[in-house]
Amino acid sequence: MPKLSIITINLNNKEGLEKTIASVVNQTYQDFEYLIIDGGSTDGSVDVIKKYENHIYDWVSEKDTGIYNAMNKGILKSKGEYLLFLNSGDYLYEKEVLQKFFSENPQEDIVYGDIVLEFSELNSHKTIKLKEKSIKKTLFWSKSLPHPCSFIKKELFLKIGLYNESFKIVSDCEFFVKAIFKKKASYKRIPLKISVFNNQGISSNPKLLKQKQQEINLVMKQYLNKFEYFLYLIVARMKKLLFIMVIRKFLRKILIQTGILKIIHNKKIIFRFIQNKKLF
Repeated sequence: MPKLSIITINLNNKEGLEKTIASVVNQTYQDFEYLIIDGGSTDGSVDVIKKYENHIYDWVSEKDTGIYNAMNKGILKSKGEYLLFLNSGDYLYEKEVLQKFFSENPQEDIVYGDIVLEFSELNSHKTIKLKEKSIKKTLFWSKSLPHPCSFIKKELFLKIGLYNESFKIVSDCEFFVKAIFKKKASYKRIPLKISVFNNQGISSNPKLLKQKQQEINLVMKQYLNKFEYFLYLIVARMKKLLFIMVIRKFLRKILIQTGILKIIHNKKIIFRFIQNKKLF
């Protein structure tokens, strides 16, 4: 049995896929199997997979019902003790990262490291470090353990179940909440940059923020007690109001700087003047 199964899911992202594959096959540590679950891509992704076929333990290209359906396929195919989900576009931080990680002799159910966020449009990076003491229920009110830097024992999935496919965006968050707080899974942080996360994924899509929040609400309602859920709703409401206030302040500043606010103000005066029939 290999120590690790690395699972990559992909759909029509051949450039990102090749970047991901290259970071995996070039690792100095080799006690792992590599699985690719493609959702029936038509952009040439399959050709990329075939290019690296000698380095891939198993792969499939077929229609799926979503991200978590594809990830579950990978779990069922895997044989490793630990699983790492590195989706297309994400990549391992350096070629020695797995060697460094397993030199720490991880034993816990969930072992995670640090993740580097890649903002392609800004050509910038930001490292996220989640200390063990920050792993509380409140963390998952708005965040989660990033799956590209989290090594999860396969037996944990066998014990508590696969990803919930009824969620489209936050099933990994639900899994961590259920595993850590309901099933008391053990966890540990290794202070090591594991992977680089590309912010073009579904969970980072601003168009899906409303759906993401709705799904988080459902997760919190299921796993928090009544008092915790009440506090969660208050905090969520306050954050929403604060966000609206910040956006309004930002827009007002832009309108003032561009002179648009003055034009709008003058038009209102003229409109009121006409309404009061003072022109006549």
